[in-house]
Amino acid sequence: MSVKATPKQGYREIAAWLLERCAELPPGSPIPSELQLAEMFGVHRMTARHALETLRAAGKIERRQGAGSFTAQPPMHRDEALLHSFTEEIRRRGEQPSSIVIEQRLGILPERAMLMGLDPRQPLVRIYRVRCADDIPLALEASYLPGELAQAVDQDFSRTSLHQWLRDAGYTPAKATGFISARLASDRESRLLGQEPPTALLVEARIIRDRDDRVVESTETAYLSSRWAIDTSASVDV
Repeated sequence: MSVKATPKQGYREIAAWLLERCAELPPGSPIPSELQLAEMFGVHRMTARHALETLRAAGKIERRQGAGSFTAQPPMHRDEALLHSFTEEIRRRGEQPSSIVIEQRLGILPERAMLMGLDPRQPLVRIYRVRCADDIPLALEASYLPGELAQAVDQDFSRTSLHQWLRDAGYTPAKATGFISARLASDRESRLLGQEPPTALLVEARIIRDRDDRVVESTETAYLSSRWAIDTSASVDV
């Protein structure tokens, strides 16, 4: 790769050149590093970094911790009216879902139990995972199950769908209520997602009930905002 460098070019010119490169390359392609851009354009590394941050803020590139910068993957769209698990969503897109289990335990969590409409003295199962598509981290997910499903602690959810396990246990997820918010990831969350901070997250909180109207799961899924979109529809009440 070569480019005719003009001394003292500003970050806008570098960003424009990078934007053209992103349009030519397939998603996930590596792009020049700060040092490479600085040498190519004859600028300070801070200028090159500013150009890269401009494209990242626009959702055109992803900066993966310890790996470099890559052209961004297109966002994944999901219909808000349909209840699909992460595993089902990823498979529908022809990709391979997997998880990295960070924590899986049984414990007393009074506030979470009350949120689920359960006895605050009842233990809950907490499963905290990094959710991946084709081994690329996309989201962080904390799932909470009623204590009557304590056997979930002994299951391997790195490759197994939690919702499929619930179905097999006789608790078929049927409906969900919740809300969506946005926030910045903590430094630890950015590291788990392999991103350089600041990292914007789209957070979906849901309470899921089965066909018998029993609460079977409370979940908070923090998606990389550049990789996830939720489709909505509405009509005017005339």
